[in-house]
Formats: sequence, C-alpha cells, structure tokens
Amino acid sequence: MPVALGVIVGAAAFWQVRHLGTHLHDDTFISLRYARSLAAGAGLTFNPGERVEGYTNFLWTVLLAAALRLGLDAVHLAGVLSSLCLLLLVVRVARFGGSRAPHPWWALPAPLLLALHPLARAESVGGLESALFALLVWWGFEAAVTPTGRQGRVGAAFGLAMLVRPEAAGLFAVVLALQARRGAPALVREAAVFLGLVLPLFAFRFAYYGDLVPNTFHAKVAWSTQQALRGARYAWDSGGRILSWPVLGLALAGCGRDWRMVAAGLALAHISFVIAVGGDFAPTGRFLLPALPLVLLLVQSALWRVRAALGGNRVWHDGFAALLLGLAALQIQRAGQAVLDGRRWETMYPYDLAARRLLGETLRAEFTATTRVAVGSIGAIGYYAGLPILDTFGLTDAEIGRMPVPWMGQASAGHEKGDAEVVFRRAPELIVFDRGFIAPRVLTWEEFVGRARSPTEQLLVQDPRLRQRYRLRSFPTGERVLQVLERIAP
Repeated sequence: MPVALGVIVGAAAFWQVRHLGTHLHDDTFISLRYARSLAAGAGLTFNPGERVEGYTNFLWTVLLAAALRLGLDAVHLAGVLSSLCLLLLVVRVARFGGSRAPHPWWALPAPLLLALHPLARAESVGGLESALFALLVWWGFEAAVTPTGRQGRVGAAFGLAMLVRPEAAGLFAVVLALQARRGAPALVREAAVFLGLVLPLFAFRFAYYGDLVPNTFHAKVAWSTQQALRGARYAWDSGGRILSWPVLGLALAGCGRDWRMVAAGLALAHISFVIAVGGDFAPTGRFLLPALPLVLLLVQSALWRVRAALGGNRVWHDGFAALLLGLAALQIQRAGQAVLDGRRWETMYPYDLAARRLLGETLRAEFTATTRVAVGSIGAIGYYAGLPILDTFGLTDAEIGRMPVPWMGQASAGHEKGDAEVVFRRAPELIVFDRGFIAPRVLTWEEFVGRARSPTEQLLVQDPRLRQRYRLRSFPTGERVLQVLERIAP
C-alpha cells in the first residue's frame, strides 16, 4: 500500500504544480491584503484605519502575515500551503483506513477518490483555507473515534479549526453529542481545550472590531428560504451531482455504528450548514470540501461490506468491489470535470487573475495613494492597487455588509449586498465594473454600462447621477484596453 499511496499523492502533486500560482481565488487576495497590512504594522485592516473583519479565516491570514514578515512570497505560498494540506489529507485518510480495512489495498478507495476529485484538486490550488480547514476537521474526527489515553485532542483539533473557519463550532458540538457515552468529565475536558483556543479569538474580535462575528457573516448570510434553496442547489451541483445517486447510495450503505456514525453525522451537519447559508459562487465546491473525505470514507466502508457479503472466491469478490470503485472514480472524474469546464475554470481563472492584476497595477501607477476605488471583486485589484477600496459587496465595508436587501438569496452568493445611494454618498474617485473594466477596444458609455452585472452596478447604471458625476477613463495596455469610471471634478 505505501507504494500505491505514494503514486496517488505524487500524481496529485504533479497536477497541482501545473496550476500553482495561476488559479488562485480572488478572495485569496483579500486575506493577503489583510496579511500585508498586519505584517507592515498597520493591524488586521483592509483599508488603513478601518477596522472591519472582512476575512473569515483568522489563522490562515495570520500564517500569511508571518510568511510576509519572513520575506517570503506569500502569494505563491498560499497556493503551496493549500496544496500540501490536501495531499496531507489524502495521506491521513489512507492511514485511517489502513488500520481498519480487511486488506491493506482496501484502504486506498477513499484517498484515491479524494485525490482524483476534480473540484478538490482545483480548490487545493486556490490559495484559500479550505484544505487546511478540511484537514483539521478530519483530525477532529480521527481523534473522536480513535481510542487513546490522551485527552483534549478533539477539542484541540476543532479549536484550531475554529480559528480557521467559524463553522467548526457547530461540528464540535455534533461530535460532543455523538460522543456523549464518554461521560461528562471527558466531554468537559474537550470543551475546556476548545474554549481555551477560541475564547481569545472572540475577545480579540470584540475588542478590535466591535463584533462577535466577522463582517463577512453580515454580508453573506440572511437565513432566508431563498438562501436555503440556493444552498441546496449548490450542494447538489457541487456535490451530489458529481458523486451521483449510485455513489451516494454506496455512502449511505457504508453508514453504521462506531466511527461510521461520527463520519455520517459530521458530513450531514456540515452539508446542512452549507445549505442554510446559501452555498457559494466559486466553481470548486470549496464549502463542501470538509465533508468530502468523510463521505468517501463511507463509500469505502460500503465497498468493504460488498466484498465481505459476496464471500466465496476471493478473486471474484475483490474484482467486483474493484469494478464498483472504478465506476465511482470514472463518475467523479467525469462529472467533476464537467462542472469545471462549464464554468471555464481552466481558462477563466488565469485570465481573470491576470486582468485584475493588470488593472490593480495600472491604478497604482496612475493615481495617488489616497484615491478611493469602488469595486465588487476587491481581491487581486485591491491587493495590487494598494489604494483605499469601497467594497460594493460589503465584505470589508461595515455599512454595506449590514445593509438589508430584498434580493438576498436570488443573486450570486456573497455578491448580493450593495446600494447605489451609498456609492454616490461616499463619492469614490473611481468605480470599477467587475466584468466591464477590460475589453479589446475602447467602449462607448452604452457598451460599458451594458456590462453591469451585480445588483449595485445595475442600480448605478439606472441612476442618472452616474452619467452626471462620472466619465469613462481608458488605459490602453497592448492588445487590451482598461476602462474605469472616474469622478468628474466638482
């Protein structure tokens, strides 16, 4: 098995290396800008002097800040760390199965399916905290179901996971409920370790930002029926459709007592949370990644049961179980790749990143350091521009993030908040349209405003004040032209 596992991990690493640095999420650069600010001594802020928690991954952002303080290339490192976390997760899943499988080779289905999963691989090169969070949740699961004399490992794992993403608190509560038979003293010890890690974060958050939850929570979550329906579509499109009903059936057949109950409970709890908050907009299924290895472990458990139930000739029952594994692998690869191809992940991510970097660097060169830019996709543009940003989606803006809007759950997840009135009142010097700033030629006003996509952009173009107060400004850059709206001097 070690040789086969090495081949699996090596093949996954080879695929990752080909995509490192070119397929980063735009949101990665939000964390990078906060990290750069912290490393420079300006605190965990996106705009200087504005204390708004516009990230949802405290520990990940702090790790990137530490890398910057050490003089490392944090942009590249973000993708490398994310990739390594997925590879380590593959190894841990194989190790867990190796101690329980009927034969060493039958510890490989779950790690193989995880390493082959197109969305998991795509997410691992995105530079966000998703793979680290999934790894810590897996560690918490292992600690909960593996007998050991050491206490506090479950609380430590989920406490660290809580420092990475806040939904770890709910998963920790699920584990405690499923482990109630351990008795009150053991559960209290786990809870004490967990609280010892997370209470300082809450204290810092309240003292520094004046809130107990990140501003991103206000910007993204409304607990509405519309959001839940969108979340259900996301869970199916990025999870269920890829695994398919037969593979999901295998996962269900793999449920049972002992560790299987904990795996199923954690997976179900996390998927339910993702549905409740409305899912995500990215094509990589990043919110579902923590549940994926748990579901695949249950698929592996079902294959063990199929193998045992057949009995008789070993070649026959091993061959039949291997056939089921092969069909599952083909389904996951085919359906997952179709999702990425449908969103043009392979070509659009590098193109968008290059275009946003070009715009950011152009704005930095053409305008003064106090020029404020209103834009929705604040990541790479904000990081490379280094200018003050008015986030029209509200992730890093407290006023917009807390603003109630009637269309929550009907637009793209995380891109719904916003209002034209706020933009006009705050009067930024520049306005950038996410899909309108780059074109093969200079656009007319009508062509430019026709590219409005987000709710805020559409509200802006419907308001006559936009034409009265702003003009198009173009920057030729080789074969492409960058265009922004520049405020007309009063």
